[in-house]
Amino acid sequence: MDIRSESQYALVSVAVSAGDGVQYKTVPSHLAESAFLGTVADFIMKLMNCIHTASTTLVSGGSAGSVAVGLGGDRTSGIDGRYHGAPFHLSAAGTLSAQPTSLISTASNTVRKVLVTLGMSAIPPASSFALAGGTVQFVYGSAYNTSAGAVGSGGVSATFNKVPLPRASAGEIPLGWLNVYNSFAVSAGIADHMLITDYRETQGVHVSLIMAGLQQP
Repeated sequence: MDIRSESQYALVSVAVSAGDGVQYKTVPSHLAESAFLGTVADFIMKLMNCIHTASTTLVSGGSAGSVAVGLGGDRTSGIDGRYHGAPFHLSAAGTLSAQPTSLISTASNTVRKVLVTLGMSAIPPASSFALAGGTVQFVYGSAYNTSAGAVGSGGVSATFNKVPLPRASAGEIPLGWLNVYNSFAVSAGIADHMLITDYRETQGVHVSLIMAGLQQP
């Protein structure tokens, strides 16, 4: 099995063992669909590269087209997390921000998601290092077709729910993403409704789907 591409699912169909009559392949309260759990590599990535300060959010970068990172609850406390399993702390002596390139652009009948990450150049040698140790980076997802002019907002919608998130590299920690609507150019500026921070999606795992229905000894 290639852990980078082998998809993992929690199967919701009910089957009964011919040997002892015990039900298996059962996920309680999830009766209509199988639940996608990502790959083993995704699971390892979420365990090893993560943010512990849940109030670290994406915010407007101040200038047109720029994205910044809100540093903790009051934006002065810094960022805590793990990088390749090692704990780190980024101090708040400055602001992390960056501007996407023209790769973010969409046509009148396309949308895309752009993953926003905390890029790290090396595993920290100690538990704390300066804010300059991290940078805001972007992973540009593919364009997905829509009806022309149908999506005029970056807010959560049925359309964007169908667009998968781009995947971070081993040197990046996902912070959130941008929902990029029809006919968007980076010169238009990043609006607040485009900035999505949801750590359940970027860093969480629905463990109940994995641990449900365990057979006890």
